[in-house]
Amino acid sequence: MNSAFSDDEFRSLMDFTLELYKLEDTREVLSLIVRRTAKLIKADRCTLYLYDKRADELYSEFYHGAPVKQIRLPLDNSSIAGYCGAKKQTLNINNVYGNIGKIYKGLTFNKSFDKINKYKTRSILCVPLLDAEDSLIGVISLLNNISSAGFSQKSESLLDTISRHAVVSISRLRRQELATIFSEKEQKRLKGHQKLFVVFFDLVGYTNLSESLGDKKIKQIIQYWEEDHIRLVNEYGGIYVKSGGDEIMSLFGIDPRFIEPIPDLDSLGVKLDKTMTLEKFIHGKQDISNHANLKSFISLYSAWFLKNKDTMDKKTLNKANGFKRSLWAENVIRFMYMAQKKLNRLNNFFFTNKILSQEKSHRIFMKGGTEFGPVIVDFDFYGRIDVIGDVVNVASRVTDQGRKYSIGTSIVEQPLLIGPSINNFLPKKGFVNKTKNYIRLKGKEKHQYIYSIDSIDSMENWAGLPVNSFLAHKKYVSRQINELDKIEQKTLPFNYASYQIETSDKYLVDHSKRVAVNCLHIIDLINEKLKTKKKSSLYDSRSIQPVQKKTIVIVALLHDIGRHSLNDHVKAYIDPTKSIRELSDEEKEVFTRLTSSFGASILESVIELRSFAYYVKCCGLHFNGFYQSQSYTDNPSKKKLPIESRIVTIANAMDSIISDTPFREKLDLKNMVTIFRSDMEKSKEQNQVQKFDPSILSLIIEYYQQILKNGF
Repeated sequence: MNSAFSDDEFRSLMDFTLELYKLEDTREVLSLIVRRTAKLIKADRCTLYLYDKRADELYSEFYHGAPVKQIRLPLDNSSIAGYCGAKKQTLNINNVYGNIGKIYKGLTFNKSFDKINKYKTRSILCVPLLDAEDSLIGVISLLNNISSAGFSQKSESLLDTISRHAVVSISRLRRQELATIFSEKEQKRLKGHQKLFVVFFDLVGYTNLSESLGDKKIKQIIQYWEEDHIRLVNEYGGIYVKSGGDEIMSLFGIDPRFIEPIPDLDSLGVKLDKTMTLEKFIHGKQDISNHANLKSFISLYSAWFLKNKDTMDKKTLNKANGFKRSLWAENVIRFMYMAQKKLNRLNNFFFTNKILSQEKSHRIFMKGGTEFGPVIVDFDFYGRIDVIGDVVNVASRVTDQGRKYSIGTSIVEQPLLIGPSINNFLPKKGFVNKTKNYIRLKGKEKHQYIYSIDSIDSMENWAGLPVNSFLAHKKYVSRQINELDKIEQKTLPFNYASYQIETSDKYLVDHSKRVAVNCLHIIDLINEKLKTKKKSSLYDSRSIQPVQKKTIVIVALLHDIGRHSLNDHVKAYIDPTKSIRELSDEEKEVFTRLTSSFGASILESVIELRSFAYYVKCCGLHFNGFYQSQSYTDNPSKKKLPIESRIVTIANAMDSIISDTPFREKLDLKNMVTIFRSDMEKSKEQNQVQKFDPSILSLIIEYYQQILKNGF
């Protein structure tokens, strides 16, 4: 059959490609491809799948002729599209219910899609979307040609032409979505002198990594990192400027109008109406989580500011401008903080997928630095931003100081570094924990201060407590901390308090404080239950007294001192060089018991804290006796396990579940309930270890089931 296109087909194809290259939105492009492809090739349905490199799957939300829902397919012979993508081969099948495995070895047609959609597939034409390097971008799949004979060779030829244009268009937009393109009108308004936040990130030990991994792997790693990092820049309201080898530069502080339309309503719940004032914005910002992305709040504030700045007196105008810069400064820190977390999880992806193999020598770290100041803004031929100025050099040199903090064997990365100007915009307390460093930057005659951001404060209501209770509990915990801080330290070379050590760790910061708040919440649940029920399965059926309450909170604040203070050899259990994830369940229990015992011995050496040592030690024990051997003769029976330790152990588990870790994002309250239910079920099984007191756990499960039902 002649595969040459008719005049009508050629004109339709030309119209399609011209329209395709005019579009600047990825979703519009993908939608156009499926609609016009189905029409040009006279197919009943068309689906465009994109390739997800990380999951090694095809996914799609772009259809013509079928309900919109996402489909995910593995790259294997369990589906025709998956086979097409895996083999990078065009498939033209005229009878999918026939013996297609004869033509395409091992391939089967998944009939479940027809059953679910109440549809009868007869013929399929699938073509892989491959870029210039023969890498898979996606798959186009057409179902049921109008001809009973199926898709012709002309159909194949037409789809091949369409696919090549689709690849060019998709690749172009993927590159452009990472780099903001400004119109000529926007360029005219932004060109020239501005004061902005300049941010640099680069990888630690890039040269050594390149030599040990080879060009192919390091190129793959850089590509993943750049895509992840630049999308994060956009997500936090910044603008990607340029990449150079292992370094990425970005800008923050550009008027949000030039990045995307400003919303009328903020997603954080603050309405842009006539009653809004500067003070209301300042107060509204205080209610936002320290970890929240402020991009939408900044957009909303900018819209209000533009409408009202001409009516402000000089003093109010200066305050309003200062507030806007403080918002950007805080969001820069949030962005940088999240960027390191993202890289940590990207490392885990590299190891899982064998891109990296040796955790000790191959784990990738990066240093980040930022400064605020005057720059000169310009644009390249394509409308992408560029900047020059002394502050660019300063930000780069601040970043370079990160080599002094480089840590190659720890999951805790080197601190983020900021210059003195951006530091002036940050809150004096209640946002970040930072360290002051007096240094001389290259190219500068005088020494100056730069600051390392160790962590962002995390005393937030992640556990979904009633707001008034949470605030009251925070105050109670603060009082106990003030008392502990007054204890004179004479015998130890380090601070005995977990809550002090945790400030330098972005994942553990404020963990012990939140555990203490969770303990107070559990105490409330216990005491409330005992008020309404005289007989209870709760431990000794007595309410928690004020003296016990104080003990429980102090134990919570100190419970992790052993884990934080172990020597490097033992700490290897929680280090990437010997990850605790790789230990067996029994080894993990031994580790927990070891750290708790060590913590107890530390507290024994401080006279004022000696009375809390035993409770800390018992925090490393399970409710259901696990250690029955002679090696653990000091293990108390579950009836003698102190109620104080039982409460702290459960409160600790609560915060561990709903907090970020270096290996995963925090889980939600629903996950927490599921995990606790599983522990409850273990009590019914012989020879199973039950970690937590079921009578206390049942109260927590009941409370959170109600929270999840009603919302909070």
